[in-house]
Amino acid sequence: MYAVVYSLNSSNNYDSDTDCFQMTASPPVNNTLSVEVNAYGSVGTTATSTLHAWNATVGETHWVNQSLTDINGNVLDNSGFYWTANQSNMSWSYSWSGLLPGNYCVQGHAVSLNSSNADYDSDCFQITSPPTPPSIFVYAAANSVPNSASGIISASSGQASTLYNVNWTLYYSSGSLIDYGMMPYYGGGVNTSWSLNWTGLLPGFYCLEANIFLNISLIDSDSQCFTIQNVPITGTINVSLPSYTYIENDSFVMAIYAGSLIPSEHYTVTWNLIDQNVVIPTYSGSYNFSGMTYDYSAQTFSGLSHGSYWIGADLWDSSGNLVDSHNFTFIVAPAAISGCTDPLATNFNINATVDDGSCVYPPPPSNTPPVCSINIGSINSNSTTLSYSHQLQLPAGNHYIITSCIDLDGDAMMLTMTNSSASLTASGTGNVSVGMWVNVPTNFTGSMTISVSWTDGNYLSSSILDIQILGGSTGGNSSGNSGGSGSSGGSGGGSLPGFTGLLTVASLAGIAILRPKRRN
Repeated sequence: MYAVVYSLNSSNNYDSDTDCFQMTASPPVNNTLSVEVNAYGSVGTTATSTLHAWNATVGETHWVNQSLTDINGNVLDNSGFYWTANQSNMSWSYSWSGLLPGNYCVQGHAVSLNSSNADYDSDCFQITSPPTPPSIFVYAAANSVPNSASGIISASSGQASTLYNVNWTLYYSSGSLIDYGMMPYYGGGVNTSWSLNWTGLLPGFYCLEANIFLNISLIDSDSQCFTIQNVPITGTINVSLPSYTYIENDSFVMAIYAGSLIPSEHYTVTWNLIDQNVVIPTYSGSYNFSGMTYDYSAQTFSGLSHGSYWIGADLWDSSGNLVDSHNFTFIVAPAAISGCTDPLATNFNINATVDDGSCVYPPPPSNTPPVCSINIGSINSNSTTLSYSHQLQLPAGNHYIITSCIDLDGDAMMLTMTNSSASLTASGTGNVSVGMWVNVPTNFTGSMTISVSWTDGNYLSSSILDIQILGGSTGGNSSGNSGGSGSSGGSGGGSLPGFTGLLTVASLAGIAILRPKRRN
């Protein structure tokens, strides 16, 4: 090999050199292992492949692998494993599923991990779509030439190179067989059609039916009917309703219009009302007319339940041939049900669809405030009202004041009694009491205030009663009431709201009383 380097900026700066080498053949490899891949496609989505290995050295461990690729070499799936040869020949089969139509290849190789023995092979296959089942189509109609008709039977699709049988029959409306035939059809090729013609047909209603079979199994069928008339009879019919939606049990009118009539022809109009493919006889009928080019009739319907209905009318000539027909579908909606639609009302109607304003609601819950009373020592205070000041004149000494409340609703209550040095709280359901000792000094001339408050737990309502203790004199107990509303001595003179008759100390036996520390 010869190489030279020239300077691009001067004319005398350059250099060159040469070197030689020799190519020799690689040493021969004693490779006895042989691999072959056989892959098979199918009609559908699954393929199979088999990897064969021959002349493997017994006792050697091999890496064996099969790969599925698309036609461009992209790996779609892979299966590999180690194989220790306990015999010189071996085969492995594999199934490839979920394949789309197209071309695929399987690459297979086996490599010895103990020597240079190795081999590779590949095979390709095709996945094809299942064939479309064959189908049959029938067209038949009366010709403009009297008493003649034509038909076309067409077959298409089917599995390639498969022989199917096509048979056809032409029969009269009474069921009488008029004509028949049979033709072979090979699937997978060009669509095939057969033309049929009939002459000399009597006036009436005909049907052409065709079937395609594979052996004795029916694959597809089709039919079409037509009418043969003596003389071309013209006429049209149309059915009209004011609306396409009605309410059940409402009455409505169906209008039937017939036009383009031949005055000399005698016509018959029939109509039917069909509910779920069943003709309702009470809503079906017919009438005849002649001598006019236009006719109108109105039919009244009523009492239909909600649902979907099919209504149609047919125009017939005097020979019983169908001249024209018209039909359509309409809806009968459920009738509205008036009533109370509010679930919170006591007269809620679950079936009501229209609220008529008749809803009745339960009265709001009432809350009776607690009834409270005050007992001071052996002197009962007169009945008084919560939130009113209650004034008592007590003699010098210690006195026990207790307040009790009863709630007729059974509500939870919290009762608090507070003076200048202590606050006591008791709670209960329906009945609660709280009390404290009060010391009135000798010759005390001022007043001390004890506040009692309660709260009704249900409605969080509360009130406060202030008990004012006036200065007392030395001597015995006073039974007077200097500020209460009512007579002295604890008699219930004119109770105000909130308090009823008073409790005595004895009547409160057994109720837990909180006693604060005595304060002089």
